[in-house]
Amino acid sequence: MPPFVDKVYTRGGRAILFTPHAVLQMMNWSTALALLALLGLSLLIPLSSANGMEAVAEIQQDGWNTIGGHFILGDVVECTGTSSVGDNLTYSWDVDNRTDTDINGNYTDDADATGENLTWVYSYADNRTVTLTITSGNRTINATVWVNMSVNRAPTIFIGSFTSLVGETFDLMDEIEVYDPEGRPLLLEIDLDEDSKTDIVWTSQDGGNTDHVFTDAGTFRIKGRLSDGNNTIFGSGNVTVIDAGTVKGVSKRYSNDDHVLPGAYFAYKVSLDKGDRIDLNYRVVKGKGNPKLLVMDASAYFFYKNYHQRNNITLIPELSNPNGTLAEIISWEADVDDTYYFVIDNGYQSGGGQETVSYLVIIDIDRKRETPGFEAVPFVISMLGAALLVASRKR
Repeated sequence: MPPFVDKVYTRGGRAILFTPHAVLQMMNWSTALALLALLGLSLLIPLSSANGMEAVAEIQQDGWNTIGGHFILGDVVECTGTSSVGDNLTYSWDVDNRTDTDINGNYTDDADATGENLTWVYSYADNRTVTLTITSGNRTINATVWVNMSVNRAPTIFIGSFTSLVGETFDLMDEIEVYDPEGRPLLLEIDLDEDSKTDIVWTSQDGGNTDHVFTDAGTFRIKGRLSDGNNTIFGSGNVTVIDAGTVKGVSKRYSNDDHVLPGAYFAYKVSLDKGDRIDLNYRVVKGKGNPKLLVMDASAYFFYKNYHQRNNITLIPELSNPNGTLAEIISWEADVDDTYYFVIDNGYQSGGGQETVSYLVIIDIDRKRETPGFEAVPFVISMLGAALLVASRKR
């Protein structure tokens, strides 16, 4: 039969040869072009099924079997051929279409691994295809999946230096920034007391309780250890913890617009002798919440200013309003000589406070036993001299 002859038919003893050219002559041009396009497409489709066999290669990623996936260098790549169809199949995997390890000129038939499932870790980043070849008897077909392997870039961490109050509850993640270029899950371990032990754990997937309260004043170093599963980096920052209280000494008269931060207090220190009278007028002018008015002596204030013992205090009940108040007027006479503290508490004792409160306070002190001033000294000396003169004359 001559070359390119498809079939030979006989009609009336005469042989008719059907060549591709003859067939095209019998078709119109549109039909011919469609046939050629179909023939070209069939040549581009890889051989994945034939004679009742079908090769199916899939990659396991994020819980799904797919025809490909993006991975970071160091990730375990899992492939499966379990969906392939055929009897008594054997499986062979070529994990890299860029190398020809058996040096036969075919870059997709290297038997890098065998078996229905493949587990592989690549040692360098690149884009490649993985070829599954299934064999049954003398029949062999294959299918491919793709792998995009990228170099993993390290995450970043920034811990700022900031200020906090003793007793203030704050979220550490408000002061810490973490980022991963590939969006990989991150694990953050935080050390708050420089003992190299983890005090707080946070993950980008599940979060975590990162609230913290410093109970003592001072400067503390916060250390963070951040990992994306492949790279680990470290960061640190300082937090300056200051006492929550402001103390103002009052000796005669005080009138001012003061403010107190949330979780803090403002104390007015007054030394009174027995019989001295104090008048206090207090009124909130801006801010939410009802600050407490707490009045105590020096011994109680010693415990109050200590965050650990701030609730172990004895108040002067007739002067205090521990339930919170927007305004208060007090007029009181001291029954003993002592130092007293009139405290505006904006959540320090309770560990809260909604926002900064501004208030007007007026304090007047009426002392019953005034200490002689400088101008009284000459008078006292003259009186003493007169007394001595009278005594000398009587002798």
